Amino acid sequence: MAGLVILLLTSIPPAIDKGVAFPGLIIAMIILGFGTGGVKSNVSPLMAEQYSRTKPVITVIKGQRKIIDPGVTMQSMFNWFYWAINIGSLSLIATTNIEKYHSFWLAYLLPTVAFIATIVVLVIGRNQYVQIPPSGSLIIRAARVTMTAIRMRRKLGYQPDRPDFLDYAKSMPSAIEFNEKERVSELNNNQFIDDLKKAVRACRVFAFYPFYWICYNQFGTNLVSQAAQMNVGPLPNDILQNIDPIVIVIFIPIFDKLIYPGLRRCKINFPAIPRIAAGFFFNRT
Repeated sequence: MAGLVILLLTSIPPAIDKGVAFPGLIIAMIILGFGTGGVKSNVSPLMAEQYSRTKPVITVIKGQRKIIDPGVTMQSMFNWFYWAINIGSLSLIATTNIEKYHSFWLAYLLPTVAFIATIVVLVIGRNQYVQIPPSGSLIIRAARVTMTAIRMRRKLGYQPDRPDFLDYAKSMPSAIEFNEKERVSELNNNQFIDDLKKAVRACRVFAFYPFYWICYNQFGTNLVSQAAQMNVGPLPNDILQNIDPIVIVIFIPIFDKLIYPGLRRCKINFPAIPRIAAGFFFNRT
């Protein structure tokens, strides 16, 4: 919010005349960068916390028995969350035209007003949200698990019953009698290690992300510069950035309401990694 206000105030004509527009832009970009990182790292977990069901249930909807699967529900929630984000991204259509035909300050006023409205909504509804208290840094906990696994691997040597390297950090069953609190702590730690193993395996997909983002970011860089050298008629050259959100807004409902349910009815499993791979393929084509 502070970055947007600085951007707005330093883009008004008196500020431009005094030469503070460019320094204001630099300061605003730095603040917006930090703010974006803070928002993006917290909004998604906050949304996920609002859904507490962990096991499938059978319910009757419009006279039909249906299974409510938490995984499918969470997937759909994030699909529509991403859809809403891209609805907001369509504001670029307005801001680019405002910038071209009126002024920068009026273009910056639009997102500033939108953020003010968002803050008001969050403040008003703050008591309605499910807020799980922080339980510590997962990075630190993952580092401790890794160090424990290294230490136990050196101490025990190869163990056939521990197929994964991180399994060496697990507490294996023994004849010692534990009280209930210790047993729950042990189970939670083992569950965390299993989750960490899944996360490490999923990270393999990140190896392809640099190539993807190199191509994807052309929307906001080279393609915009190229369009500036072309005859684009009454449209501003940076409107090219809106192609992506327009496509997303159109196709997310199609995938969420038709394609994914159709695959499930045909008993075709389409988990996260294949979905990402398919997205890479269609984005390339």
